[in-house]
Amino acid sequence: MFLNSSNINTRPSREDISVSAIPAGEIAGKIGEPLAANIVMMGALIKKIGIIPPNIFRKSFKAILESKKKSLTDSNRKSFDAGYKYLKS
Repeated sequence: MFLNSSNINTRPSREDISVSAIPAGEIAGKIGEPLAANIVMMGALIKKIGIIPPNIFRKSFKAILESKKKSLTDSNRKSFDAGYKYLKS
């Protein structure tokens, strides 16, 4: 389970699940992208479960956003990288 510890103070009491508490709001704020906590969480999720290589996810920003919202491409990449780097290997 992933939770944004910037907003959620309680933790599940179940012992049969793994909890990754990511301060996504704080991380997003520190890098100057306060509205990108969701992208920070995505970076942490991809790092933890390894479902796709990070470069593939980064390329999706370019493919989806560059033609309409180029400014979001850089901010999303920066937010994704911050979440990805937050979790240690």
